[in-house]
Amino acid sequence: MRKTNSLGSLVSISLLTCASAGCSSAEHADLFSKPRAVDGELTGGGGGASLGSGGSIQGLGGRASGSGGKTGATGGRGAQGAGGANPGSGGDIGSGGDIGSGGDIGSGGQSTCTPHDEVCDGIDNNCEDGITDEQCPQNCTGIALGGHGYMFCSVQSNQSQGITWQEAHMRCADAGMAVVQLETSQENLLVGQSLAALGLGGNAWAWIGASDAATDGKWVWDSGEQFWSGDGLGQVEPGQFAAWAEGEPDGERESNCARIEAGPPRWLDTDCGMRAPGLICETK
Repeated sequence: MRKTNSLGSLVSISLLTCASAGCSSAEHADLFSKPRAVDGELTGGGGGASLGSGGSIQGLGGRASGSGGKTGATGGRGAQGAGGANPGSGGDIGSGGDIGSGGDIGSGGQSTCTPHDEVCDGIDNNCEDGITDEQCPQNCTGIALGGHGYMFCSVQSNQSQGITWQEAHMRCADAGMAVVQLETSQENLLVGQSLAALGLGGNAWAWIGASDAATDGKWVWDSGEQFWSGDGLGQVEPGQFAAWAEGEPDGERESNCARIEAGPPRWLDTDCGMRAPGLICETK
């Protein structure tokens, strides 16, 4: 459909229409004050381009219907008014537009929890609403320390009925865990405090995953990392951590496994066949 864009053309069409219809003088005058629909381009009163209601031509015509401009009463590209291509009620900023109803950020995000089988470590491993529905072995409890999971067990208060270094490794493996490996002073302190809370009295100690059984004086973690060289006069390896008691390790040939004693936490080298009253495993 061809659009009527000029005032002269529109008035001419209106006059011809009125003449053919036999308009009265009042109705003839009305043509200059009230826009009427011509070929579907104008609407009566609600919109168009007349001054005040918006539009591209002052008085008559317009590109938009009475409800607004390109976007409508709630948006559009006009600056003020009801609609039209120039002044209108909407604008680039208003109740609608690209910004306002939401966005890519705000409705939530992906969870950082990666589901695993539950183990006795005080952590929600299967990612079920933060609930730790773990099943711990008898006399064991799961504790989360510094975002890392541990299992502390009392394996008899009588030293002769405790657990050897090798047995400790088997017990932790059965639980899907590993014998604890202490890498910072903060971790060492937290683990030592939790060990003391087991109620083992003055005999509170447990194995840690370190030994020099392969090469005397070369202390390595179960992971294979060397953390200490020599005896009590030796030195910690660069970037590693150690918390030996004074004079430890004492270098005795039979003492090839390391243990931690509670309060304050310190390490000693010990015969691997000794039986520890406590057991500490950690999440792998």
